[in-house]
Amino acid sequence: MTGHKGKNNFGMRDLKMPAISGHRATATAILLMLLALSVQAVAAAADTPQFRMEYLWDFEESSDRVTCADISPDGNRIVAAGGNVISMLGKDGRVIWEKKYDDTIRDVSTSVDGRSTAFVTQNGYVYMLDGDGQIVYIKTPGGTPFAVDVTEDGTHTVVGTTYGPIYMLGKNGNVEWKQGFSGVLKGVAASDSGDVVVAATDGGVVFAYYNTGTQRWSKNMNVAATCVDVSPNGDVVAVGLANGDLVRFDSDTGEEIFRDTLPFVPKSVSLSERGADMAVSGENSATVYYFSTDFRNFEPITVTADGTVRSVELSKSANNLAIVSDSGTLTYYYRYSTTFVQPTPQATAVPEVSYEVNVLVIESNPKGAQVLIDNRIAGITPITLTDVSAGPHTLLIRSEGFQDWTREFSLGSGATVTISADMLPAGGDDFPWIFVIIAVVAVIAVAAFIIWRRNRVDYNYLF
Repeated sequence: MTGHKGKNNFGMRDLKMPAISGHRATATAILLMLLALSVQAVAAAADTPQFRMEYLWDFEESSDRVTCADISPDGNRIVAAGGNVISMLGKDGRVIWEKKYDDTIRDVSTSVDGRSTAFVTQNGYVYMLDGDGQIVYIKTPGGTPFAVDVTEDGTHTVVGTTYGPIYMLGKNGNVEWKQGFSGVLKGVAASDSGDVVVAATDGGVVFAYYNTGTQRWSKNMNVAATCVDVSPNGDVVAVGLANGDLVRFDSDTGEEIFRDTLPFVPKSVSLSERGADMAVSGENSATVYYFSTDFRNFEPITVTADGTVRSVELSKSANNLAIVSDSGTLTYYYRYSTTFVQPTPQATAVPEVSYEVNVLVIESNPKGAQVLIDNRIAGITPITLTDVSAGPHTLLIRSEGFQDWTREFSLGSGATVTISADMLPAGGDDFPWIFVIIAVVAVIAVAAFIIWRRNRVDYNYLF
């Protein structure tokens, strides 16, 4: 990505009048003044925003507040999470599926059409779900994860932990590489292909990596970083700083190409496909700035949320904006052109459905065992499931260092069932074989000693 280095300064440029003498000075001066006014009018028209953000719909979780969200690269899916609930939505706000877990979700990311969705939890787990919300894998790479970004095709996942390191996970969830840091990590992001991975720390250092884990470049900003993002095509890196600056870099060279000074400390930033469009929110602010600039001096579009903004997500096309506020609401917007008449999509009302829910509670001793129902991963114990269908099922609970625990069970419509598993160490079972073995050995030893005493020859008697 190449571009000129600059800084946003709103307002008109000064036009200098040339010195003219002679009889036509007055007429020429008038003509030049008219020309200057026309140039300024054209500049003002060019610098006027050509778009505005139109409200489409908002969403709240059924049992908890939304704290994080992501828009799929194709714009067809929006994933929202909060507390222990994750929901996949269509672009009209319709709920496609919803899942609950016994852990607090900290961040979420989804691939094209929502076919692969990753999220990280407070207890250190990384989950990968398929397009139907079924678990593909659960991993614990290490540390306390707080940020996650999945590539466009869902084959790779970048995970950021609070005190480092960052991890690159492959398709099956295994760690392909990791990089450690000093200080507190403030954000990680990956391009659609995964070829550009970026991270920023509270020490003000920005890092960029290839998909192999090899470092591209690093920059010390000499002021704490607050957030970071990379454009989907991997050209532009954006970093928010504690002094209120928002800096954009060329991802290949690390060269600074633009700097915005904002009226707040950036808290969350999101870039469009090429990095020309950008949405940014601030610390303790309900305002979101949307820049559609191509690095020109356009005034930003402002959107006001219903509470302090937690995070912003701009779609790859820059046509949609998702805002998550402290009120626990996800609000979705459409970029509307004020120049061309375009139809505004209408949100589809979501009917409320009443149905009987099966509640399955699974516990284990020790905790943290993997749960499989009908050979599909369901989660980590202890877990409460509400999406298991009525009828017979096979339960498998497994944990490293312990024997697999299996049971057959059946659920009725609207049933509540609790299953508790006491895991046995690997190689052991309920019967105390070790004591039996010791007793057998002791009996054999005593018998052998008695036989030996009876058959011993007294050589002293012979002489």
